[in-house]
Parts: sequence; C-alpha cells; structure tokens
Amino acid sequence: MRSIQRPARPYATAATPDESVPLEATTAHGEEVPLRSGMPDKLILTVSEAAVCLGISRAFAYELANRREIPAIRLGRRLLVPREQLLRFISAASKTDE
Repeated sequence: MRSIQRPARPYATAATPDESVPLEATTAHGEEVPLRSGMPDKLILTVSEAAVCLGISRAFAYELANRREIPAIRLGRRLLVPREQLLRFISAASKTDE
C-alpha cells in the first residue's frame, strides 16, 4: 500500500526555528487562505476559510454556523461568514473569557 505524500508548505522563519508559522493554509476544497494576518482581506469568507482562521475543522465550523454559534448568512445554497461579524464575535468571546 502506497502512502499519500502531501506537498510541502512554505514556512516563514520567526526569531527561533520552533516558532515558524505557515504562510498559507489550504481548505478542504483546495482554496489557499493566507495566514500572515490571520484572516483573508475579503468581506465575506467561506465557512472553510473561517474554519482555517479559527483553527477548527471545516465540519465543526459548519456545525457552529448551522447552530448559529458563529455568524453566518445564507446566499442561495451557500453558507458564508461575514468577516467583520466574525471579528466582532471573536472579540466579544475573548472579553467574556477574561
């Protein structure tokens, strides 16, 4: 049985080698999401992009969006996450944890 090899991802080197951060991540559909700023510059994100930004799985992000625990809107059959609402959601969640 052959093992599947994934392509190597480029990594930015930080002050020390163990603090390297990926420059981009790939969603389940092959979309590349930049991680330098932590979030793409688009107004509306796909659920897959939001999942990468939040550091959770795509399936869990869809589950949270369907339960309305993360902000999401439906356009036709697509479920999308408004960037500004996601940022406000994260900010509010981090304030309640303090």
